Amino acid sequence: MLEQLHTAKRIINDGQNVVPAWRIEAPDGHWLILTPFDHDKPDQREHMLQFVCRFMAWKLATFFVLVAETRLGASPTRTGVEEAVFAISHVRGERLVFMQRIHRQPALSFGGLECVKPRDIDSDYWSLLPAREETIAPEKAKELERIFGEHGELPAQKLH
Repeated sequence: MLEQLHTAKRIINDGQNVVPAWRIEAPDGHWLILTPFDHDKPDQREHMLQFVCRFMAWKLATFFVLVAETRLGASPTRTGVEEAVFAISHVRGERLVFMQRIHRQPALSFGGLECVKPRDIDSDYWSLLPAREETIAPEKAKELERIFGEHGELPAQKLH
């Protein structure tokens, strides 16, 4: 989890934006899914969360880590808004959240590692893991294979 947070910081140091990255553990292996979306379009975020939730149910996920860049506080634009990079980890019975604030002025730097209380994070993240084994209908499985396949909307890369 902290290694992934460090990777996100390197991406920001290289002048790039962090694409939300999900590492998902399931009985058939470990998966990586990148979920790009426009922060100014909240519907896209919800759309991605729904897809990731369906993937986790399909694969019977037992654990995930999400690393992303975010804005702290509500504001319609990035100007004057505090930003942070964060990592969320969820395994049954354990929820962890760490973040580091991004300081862009006078030069790019990061604040210290902060532990965030899980209750301070959107509860949608804590409901992504399947509560129980779910049976996925064949037509739904085909749709998920299309979405998460090599040329799909959100290609899932099997790590091992």
